[in-house]
Amino acid sequence: MPVTATKTRWILEIARGREPGRRYSLERGETTIGNGPWAASHLSLADQEGDSPRRMAPKQAALTLAGDRLTIRDLDSPGGTFVNRQRLFTNQERALVPGDVIQVGAVQLAVRGEAIERPAEEPPAPPNGRATQAPTPPPAARPGPLAAPYAFADGATCRSWDDFLTLSAQRWATVRDELAAGRIGEHLRRHGRADLLPRREPGWSPDDVLDDWLGRLPTSKPSGPELDVVPEILSVPANAAGGVSRRSFRVANVGYRLLRPTIAVETAAGFDGSIRLATAPGGPIIDEAEYVAEIEPPEGAAGVDLGAVVVSAGGVSKRIEIRVERPRVDAIPDGPTPTGPGWSPAGPVGSGLSGVSAWRRLWMFPAAALALRGLVGLGASLPYLSSGGELKLAGAAALPTLAGAVIGWAAGARGGFRDAFASAFAGAVAAVLAAAVVFATIRSVEGVFGSPTVSALALGFGLALASLVASPPAGKGGEG
Repeated sequence: MPVTATKTRWILEIARGREPGRRYSLERGETTIGNGPWAASHLSLADQEGDSPRRMAPKQAALTLAGDRLTIRDLDSPGGTFVNRQRLFTNQERALVPGDVIQVGAVQLAVRGEAIERPAEEPPAPPNGRATQAPTPPPAARPGPLAAPYAFADGATCRSWDDFLTLSAQRWATVRDELAAGRIGEHLRRHGRADLLPRREPGWSPDDVLDDWLGRLPTSKPSGPELDVVPEILSVPANAAGGVSRRSFRVANVGYRLLRPTIAVETAAGFDGSIRLATAPGGPIIDEAEYVAEIEPPEGAAGVDLGAVVVSAGGVSKRIEIRVERPRVDAIPDGPTPTGPGWSPAGPVGSGLSGVSAWRRLWMFPAAALALRGLVGLGASLPYLSSGGELKLAGAAALPTLAGAVIGWAAGARGGFRDAFASAFAGAVAAVLAAAVVFATIRSVEGVFGSPTVSALALGFGLALASLVASPPAGKGGEG
């Protein structure tokens, strides 16, 4: 006899939009949804947005159908993607089941799964030619259908038991109040499902009654809560060691029923008391709850794990690691490399003279003094700078000052106009001082030697000998 195989066809149905009830069939692979234009592997919902200020992105989310498994992933959309009223984190992947409600912008899409049958290959005949009858598999357990849809006062309608789960995830307070008022119980009693009437035990709150009732419904998908924590790591900077830092974390319920978590602190060896909970765990969680941890790392702690905050619920535990960051080391950049040797005013003048041999000093200093005396004598011959052949200081300093300015300008020209001007000024001042020394020598000792040339050479030799005493040569001997 023919054998059939069953597979699931996944459909998105407009639950809220311009065309409620419109259906879109999903193909295998990845399909993006948003208000962008129609394209291959993209489902455009621009015509369903309406006049609501909540808008979706051109590519809001991605749905992936692999085998019979359908998942959704948010694509970092500005308004966020919601599944059963729970917002997905960026790039968070979540499995979908029939009855889930996706919200993108102002549009809501109900996830539907339809079973379709297709012929399957018949098993080959046994070698002896006689057919064997395979054992009949037990029928799949299917929940009893909801006899009649139930309409809420705000217009929401539940047509299946799964719809009660979806609506409770979206509007917990609405379903809770309707159940507490007894209207859902009356509907169940009228349609022969008194076995599903809500139970009320001493000490139960209306939230506890709804939680128990959702757990007893014959739904086609698990109705339990689901734990999620954000973030997975809490870190404090190294400079916070020795003080108390407060960091918050969230415990989210991404399932349907109430989440009753327990929160414990586990500290690493040697760090007892470094992690504390500033807020004690409260009651059950419907959507999410925020908690604060106080972190007090000891002095000198850096780049270490202090321990973790462990959140447990429904047999599932998730850890939030507590860490102290490593101190950031900022490297001091190296200064610019000098392009060539040069004189620096920070170094002593003697450090430059120590590299000049004694022999070179004995002929350089007299030659420089003789050249300077020549400039002084030449300046004395200029009009208006001498009086009756008598040397004046102005005449003695005129040409040396000009020569010093020219030499200074040439030395500073590589640094631009400002450096050249400053170097020329410094050279002129140095030349004036040198001319003043020569002028004083002329007035005081030149009469003794009787000749300007001899007096200049004597001054040069004297300065050379003084430099040898003040800054002896660094090496033995000298250069020729």
